[in-house]
Amino acid sequence: LSHEIMFEEAPISAALRELIAAYTSSLNGCEFCMKAHAAVAAKLYNDEELVSSAIHDFDDSALPEKDKKILRFAGKITLESGTINEQDIAELHAAGWDDTSIFYAIATCALFNFYNRFVSANGVKPVSDQAFRRLGGRMAEKGYIRE
Repeated sequence: LSHEIMFEEAPISAALRELIAAYTSSLNGCEFCMKAHAAVAAKLYNDEELVSSAIHDFDDSALPEKDKKILRFAGKITLESGTINEQDIAELHAAGWDDTSIFYAIATCALFNFYNRFVSANGVKPVSDQAFRRLGGRMAEKGYIRE
């Protein structure tokens, strides 16, 4: 499921899906997932600074406005899911996102809201930045399937 949502071909890039995962994880205070998926996103974007700025203050980041809108939506899914309404979807459509892209954004965010709680409740702690970069490189290349 994780590989399908995060890595398989979709109208929303794997880089942006990884950024959604890292941003969602940052909102949930899950440092392990935030750092792990920021490393994957940085590898896919080939830009650590862009990813870091997007996670910590995407409004001031160099992300395209279209991508900022999908991150705002991910934030609403994470922090206020009960308030999502047709207007939220209409705003995404107006920004150029189609229903399939929105589905992948929702699926990514929902998946990481689950993983964040699972990882945090089990006490998983972050590893070194070097280990995250190594893991991020492997995941950016091969996805979520382990051999």
